[in-house]
Amino acid sequence: MRSWVRPLAIGVLLAAAIPLRAVLAAESAEQVLLDKANYWRLKDRPDLAMEALTKLLFLDPNQVEGLYQLGMLEVQQGKIPDARLDLARLQKADPTSPHIVELENAIRAGKIGPNELNQARRLAQSGQLTEAIEKYQEAFRGPPPPSFGIEYYLTLSGTPGGWDQALQGLQQLAQSEPNNKEVKLALAQVMINRQDTRPDGITALIQLSKDPVVGADAVKLWRQALLWGAPTPLYAQYLAQFPQDQEVRQRAADIAAQSGGAGASAQSQAYVDLQHGKLAAAEKQFAASLHSNPNDAQALGGLGLVRLRQQRFAQARDLLGRAMRADPADRKNWTAAYDSASFWASVEEAKALQSAGKLQQARALLNRLLAHPRGDSWGAEMVLANVESRLHDNTAAEQTYRRVLKARPGNGDALVGLASVLTAQGKTAEAKTIIDRLTPAERARLTKNSVAPAELLRQQAKNAEANGNYALAEQKFKQAIADDARAPWIRLDYARFLAGQGRINEGFAVVDPMASGNTPDSVLVAAMYDVQQDRWAAALDKVDSVPVNERSSDLKNFRDRILSRATEDRAEQLIAAGNRTQARNILVALYTNPDVLPDERRIAAYDLYRLGYQNTALQLTRREMERGGAVGVKAGIDYAKLLVTDARYSDAEAVVARLEASPDLTADDRDELLSAKAILVSRNVDKLLVGRHFAEAYDLVSPLLVARPNDPVVLMTVGRIFAAAGRDTQALKYFDQAYQQDPDDVGIIRGVVMGSIQADDIGQAQKYLDAGEKAHPKNPWMFYLQAQIERARGNNRAAMSALRTAESLAKAQGLVTPSSAQPETPALKLPPNPFRSDNTVPPALRSAGV
Repeated sequence: MRSWVRPLAIGVLLAAAIPLRAVLAAESAEQVLLDKANYWRLKDRPDLAMEALTKLLFLDPNQVEGLYQLGMLEVQQGKIPDARLDLARLQKADPTSPHIVELENAIRAGKIGPNELNQARRLAQSGQLTEAIEKYQEAFRGPPPPSFGIEYYLTLSGTPGGWDQALQGLQQLAQSEPNNKEVKLALAQVMINRQDTRPDGITALIQLSKDPVVGADAVKLWRQALLWGAPTPLYAQYLAQFPQDQEVRQRAADIAAQSGGAGASAQSQAYVDLQHGKLAAAEKQFAASLHSNPNDAQALGGLGLVRLRQQRFAQARDLLGRAMRADPADRKNWTAAYDSASFWASVEEAKALQSAGKLQQARALLNRLLAHPRGDSWGAEMVLANVESRLHDNTAAEQTYRRVLKARPGNGDALVGLASVLTAQGKTAEAKTIIDRLTPAERARLTKNSVAPAELLRQQAKNAEANGNYALAEQKFKQAIADDARAPWIRLDYARFLAGQGRINEGFAVVDPMASGNTPDSVLVAAMYDVQQDRWAAALDKVDSVPVNERSSDLKNFRDRILSRATEDRAEQLIAAGNRTQARNILVALYTNPDVLPDERRIAAYDLYRLGYQNTALQLTRREMERGGAVGVKAGIDYAKLLVTDARYSDAEAVVARLEASPDLTADDRDELLSAKAILVSRNVDKLLVGRHFAEAYDLVSPLLVARPNDPVVLMTVGRIFAAAGRDTQALKYFDQAYQQDPDDVGIIRGVVMGSIQADDIGQAQKYLDAGEKAHPKNPWMFYLQAQIERARGNNRAAMSALRTAESLAKAQGLVTPSSAQPETPALKLPPNPFRSDNTVPPALRSAGV
């Protein structure tokens, strides 16, 4: 058998999400920082990701991708209020961004615990892909957040019936993140796993192989796809690039000759079929191979894996054992699968002993199995707990149920079992706490000591959905609702299933509160579905339709969580209908509502300002600032930002100075002040340059130069100081260094062109502008800058023509002149000041807090 078949034996089935190397591409300063932040966020290093994002948002506080990643990072760290503020900034920066919905979904899901993710990853690495997907879904509580999309969909692609859904999910990710090379690589990886899409996947990998970010991983997958089998022409390009690869060359020869490799090719396809859940096709081919050669180790192992998927554990154990004996050299390929089959075959024996009433024998067998820890042993622990419960060893059963819940938090069977044994021991207080967490169906199970039919059907429906059998899932959901029409939570699961199939309106009918008794839980379920469909105001209306004294605690808590976002949505609806006054009133009511958490209501001030009620927003934030304390500091930060936006710079400086002196200012608060303070420091530098106070200007910018030596805004500021002082060579050096950080950014082009004119190098200014015009041919700033160059040359007529063109384009496009922000820095050791002999900072500047 060809050597290329051997790695398929276990690798195809047990492959989990491949960790992708993030090699930073030197495309631009902004892209480098984005790539770095994304890489560290996916590697669960929030400290390094935050560092990159902080630098990025210093460059551009409204950078949409950076705001999105910052929000996802805050969610990942459990800082949901901060994530909501990031969401508000993102909505303000680009109301049409597709990232808005993604971040909203992530905020709804909340923080994803590392323990749950690690369990999912361990299950995937051990080949238990279906169980891994269940664990992922428990962790995400809905669709996977984009930051975990790659690993989720790569794992899903290997589950029975999961390939199509994985392909669709990765395609959607690729559409929403067109510059994410890791997503493109994952999509290609899924495509090569099927013969019909493999050529397209290979084509994508060829393109990606040239990319410095994912090139090495793309080449590995390209090679693997060719070893699996592809049309003959696709081999030529690979072999031209890697002529020394004899294994791929031999595979190409086999396919070209259409002889000598037919059995191996068919067996290779059998493994691919097995990976994608086509068990019947894989079983047929493996059986045919064994008919020709009963000792074919690859076919024995493959059929053993089929039996393992079919949960025919004893047969799987026997076949895998035969494969290991038939080819000892490949024994390691089958060890993990053999151990799993042996373990679960023994669990099945224990369940058979339990059914036969031989409880002590079942317990002894399970205790022997569990003496050696395994990552997937919770199912066996569950059987042991049930055996111990039937033996009335409630103390032992309690401990075993707790171990199950540690591995599978929220497992309904374990919760019901634990509540039962606690009650039997008289531990009624804890038992009641657990019972209160149970769904009505689970409580019914506890009472009857049996599974409620509707709940059983619901679980069957969810299992079918997870396995991609959507027709069966829908059938089971309908049966469950027919059995218990007043079960709102079953209805919610069904509605979410329908929404996942694109049948959102049908879902609204399913969760209609009237259909399940119009109880508080019915209303809660309907409102939750509204929120899932981004109908926040509709959700609030449903909750408010229930009289306050009739609302359950869950309903009250839910209302508190959605009030801020729902009020924003309602204000937008009122504005669209022309009712601006009412929109203002409800936003003011939200901001002044003492029952709403401060971080939840801060966004109302920004919404008021954005809607044209600037004075109202300023008055509200100032009044709240005057109250003092931690809440007052947050309000003061908002007040300072709004003052800067309103061009009231002197007032903003006074507020910033006051806040910096506040004992309630935290490190996070200080970070928030940066966006406001940066603009103020920048303006002060320009004022000093007007008076030719070069030394003082350098004192202002030098801390930034130490902390951010590659920041283009800082570099341009330093360049302006040198240019104003007549040190043109040094000025041009800083301008060019700034330009190299991001040569396509309009703000940077503007700065270096104007700086070069200031440094009397018109030729260099024209070079910068010519490059900018290629990237932004219709941007009015390009014509404005051309006018400045022509004016410097003395060509006033050409300057006036360019200015008219700039004005016309700006009017037609409705563009706002871009602005750049300069970041604040902590007190650091300053570089020598070339404009001061003693290099001291004058008292006037120190007292100003600069």
